[in-house]
Amino acid sequence: MKFRESANGKVGASKQVVLVRHGESEGQTSAARGLSRDDPALLDCPLTAKGMQQARALWSTGFATPELIVTSPLKRALQTTLLAFPANTAPMVCYPGIKECGGLDGYQIPENIQRPVAQLKQDADLALFEHWPAVDLSMVQDPPMRRPAGEDGEEFVIETDRYHEGRQL
Repeated sequence: MKFRESANGKVGASKQVVLVRHGESEGQTSAARGLSRDDPALLDCPLTAKGMQQARALWSTGFATPELIVTSPLKRALQTTLLAFPANTAPMVCYPGIKECGGLDGYQIPENIQRPVAQLKQDADLALFEHWPAVDLSMVQDPPMRRPAGEDGEEFVIETDRYHEGRQL
C-alpha cells in the first residue's frame, strides 16, 4: 500500500481512481440503423453486443481490485459496470452526478435521459445480472434530475450538492 502526506501534514493511504466510459451503446450506432439520435426509441438505451464485449474485456486490463465502484444511473453505464466487475465484492453505488448529459441543439437526447428508479429496478436486461440487486440506488432521485444540454454545470452542481447534502459515498 502506498502512503502520502496530505496538505494538513497527515499521512494516509493513497487511493487509485480509475474512470471508465461505458461500452458502445445503441445510441452511438443509431445512424447505422437508420435512427436519429433524438429518436425516443433510444431512451436510456443499452449497450450493443460490441459494447458488452468491451465491458467484459475491461477487467482483463490489469486494474487493481476496486474498493468502491461508482456508476451513472444510465443503463449503458450500469451494464458496463455489471459486466466489467462480475465477481466483485466492492460496494457498487449509483450516482447521478456523473451521468452523461450531452444533447442536440440544446436539448437532452433520449439516450441521456435517466429513467425513474422503479423502472431501473424492473429492467429485464439489468435483472439478468446476479449482483444487480446489490447496486446501491439510494442517491438516485425520483423524478430524475434533468440537466439541460449545454448548461455550464454550475447550477446543476449546486442542485446536486443540495440534494446529496449530508450523504456520503
